Amino acid sequence: MASSIIAIAVIPICYVAVAEAPFLDPWLWYVIANHTRFESLAASNSPSSGPKFAVIESRDVSAGLVINGNHFIDLVYDESDAIGLEPSERPSIWRTRTVFGAPYPAGKRLYGHFFKVDEFE
Repeated sequence: MASSIIAIAVIPICYVAVAEAPFLDPWLWYVIANHTRFESLAASNSPSSGPKFAVIESRDVSAGLVINGNHFIDLVYDESDAIGLEPSERPSIWRTRTVFGAPYPAGKRLYGHFFKVDEFE
């Protein structure tokens, strides 16, 4: 009986560990496998002055799901790493960088200067 109780108690702990483990994120492995190609795309799509910034890829991950609103994921290369900050803490250049008319939400660092940004419309 004690082992059954322990097994039931461990289920939520395992769920949280798997959900929060960064090495299990498929976007991380996608970036690691393609980082040289993505860096060259960022270099070609970035302005010549200032740190490099480019939206490498944008995907609608809510397609086929019955949810309220749309969920988009942007794969962003930001050499200044400012996209990892809250919008109010970013430099002034970020006032011109918007998505759907609003500032980019804070991104999650994946690898190097690559970030995953979740947008909900």
